[in-house]
Amino acid sequence: MKILFQAIKNLWMKITGMSVGKKLIFLVVFVLIFLAVFFNGSIFHRVSTEYTLKVEGETELSSEQETITMPKGAVTMRALYEENTYKVVVNNGSGSGEYKAGDTVDIEAEMLMDGKNFSNWSVDKGSLNLSDPGLKKFSFTMPAEDITLTANYLQKKYTLKVTDGRGSGMYSPGDQVKVNAETINTNGLVFNGWTVTEGKLELNGLDLTQSVITFTMPACDLKLKADYVLPETEALAKYHLTVNGGTGSGNYEAGEVVTVHHTDPGEGMTFSHWMIIQGESKSSSSTVDVLSITMPEEDLIITAVFVKQ
Repeated sequence: MKILFQAIKNLWMKITGMSVGKKLIFLVVFVLIFLAVFFNGSIFHRVSTEYTLKVEGETELSSEQETITMPKGAVTMRALYEENTYKVVVNNGSGSGEYKAGDTVDIEAEMLMDGKNFSNWSVDKGSLNLSDPGLKKFSFTMPAEDITLTANYLQKKYTLKVTDGRGSGMYSPGDQVKVNAETINTNGLVFNGWTVTEGKLELNGLDLTQSVITFTMPACDLKLKADYVLPETEALAKYHLTVNGGTGSGNYEAGEVVTVHHTDPGEGMTFSHWMIIQGESKSSSSTVDVLSITMPEEDLIITAVFVKQ
């Protein structure tokens, strides 16, 4: 600005000798030139930069880095940000979707999967730490990363209870199960067969009278009971008693007491005695009318002897 005024002063000194008319013409031309230069902004460039260029509308640029051509005026640019979302993928359960970091995510496993029971959760993607993977339903705070969860299932197991035998436990349907019982228990009772007290067991030729059996576990709880009975008493050997001329013939156990009576001797005859033949070599006699004898461990022949009066 100082230089401009100095130039004007020097120019004015040169035109002082001019006539008034020429001075007026010169001044008019000078003013027009001055105004043209002023409004062009070349001399007052720094002053014009104090004003902001207004642009109608807004333009959005999606790239993180942009190159623009600078216009004749100030430009205001503002970086716009959107909050990131992260994916949750839940296999065999509910809760999949997109979430922001810090959101609460509710997760729940399916009740059954192909007849199998829920076992636990596994984290297939992400660094999520599960405090109790065995919970079927839980919530967590969404981290700043994608998460993939899988609900794991195990084949459902059923209970087998064996009473008075061995083989109790948890089994999956289709398992081959072996149970057994003692043929004679601690009380001296003898095994008599198996009884299904709860559940349904497909026999398919299975012999429940055997103390050891193997069967296919059904899809239900099962109870088996080993039945025991008193042992059968062995039949005691019986020996034959033959009574000639009297009553009492028959088969008797050794030690059994048998009472023998002779028959009526008939007219002119009288009872004399009993002839007892034991085995092939032993013999004895007795004169009593009514004979009581203890049966030996062999056959016995008793004969009533009659004589004439």
